[in-house]
Amino acid sequence: MNLTTLFEKIADKPKQREESRIEDFRSLVTAIVAGKQPDPERVEAVLAASGQTLDDIRAAVELRHRRIALKATLDTAPKLEAEWAKLREHIGKGQDLLDAAGKKFAETTNPLR
Repeated sequence: MNLTTLFEKIADKPKQREESRIEDFRSLVTAIVAGKQPDPERVEAVLAASGQTLDDIRAAVELRHRRIALKATLDTAPKLEAEWAKLREHIGKGQDLLDAAGKKFAETTNPLR
């Protein structure tokens, strides 16, 4: 093993540890959002290791819930757009009927005036 490789491995260790702490925090949030009740000691250890607080995890869980709700709303957009297209078609047909009725009314009543 050459010296450069050794130094690269040593330099990568803190980065790997930080990524691991971040991933542990995210997996904890994911578990809580999924309805699983994590072990309080694990929560405490993850929070301590990641430098987060209970308020941070609470905020992360709330944010994840909001994102899930927004995604569910966004997923309904194609269905709503299709429904809107049908409604526009019905409105167009109704407008055509109204225009025809107005024209017939004018043709009938104008000679009487």
